[in-house]
Amino acid sequence: MKSARPHRPGSAQKGTEKREAPKQLVYKTDAYTGEDVIYATPERAAFHSQVKHALEDARTWGEFRHAMPRKEYSRLLCEIFDDNDKPRPHGSDAFSMDQIPGAGDCDYPGWLQQEMLHGVLPEDIVERYGTVSFSYMSGECLCIDPEDLDEVNAELERRGYELIDGSGLYLEG
Repeated sequence: MKSARPHRPGSAQKGTEKREAPKQLVYKTDAYTGEDVIYATPERAAFHSQVKHALEDARTWGEFRHAMPRKEYSRLLCEIFDDNDKPRPHGSDAFSMDQIPGAGDCDYPGWLQQEMLHGVLPEDIVERYGTVSFSYMSGECLCIDPEDLDEVNAELERRGYELIDGSGLYLEG
């Protein structure tokens, strides 16, 4: 049933207020070193984890294809083979992460601790809890001490973030 009240420009009608979707972040203590907390958007965390598992677990190109996100697999094949006029591998061909540029030295699919320097967390939280570190291999990254995890998470939740435990994901470099 339609309201008998006319809508006035600039006023919100009951029930029509647009709610902002909650900001979500996945977090995890780096299992590789156990020294830092990693934060990423859910989409980036899922992508990174799926790619890292595919790189580490696949033994054939067919296994790699099935484990990878479809668009990313297609992009890689175009970049590695098509753009270089090389034949694409068969599904039964042996696969090694060394065949993917940057995978062996952690440049692919990216380093989430480095990405944290670019807007993943609010700037004041980065300034208060973060330390910029440097790797001669990959450059700068953001380090957040696991001892600060509860405090950082509480602050993020106060700001409306929904936090997702990423302990089941592969988020390390």
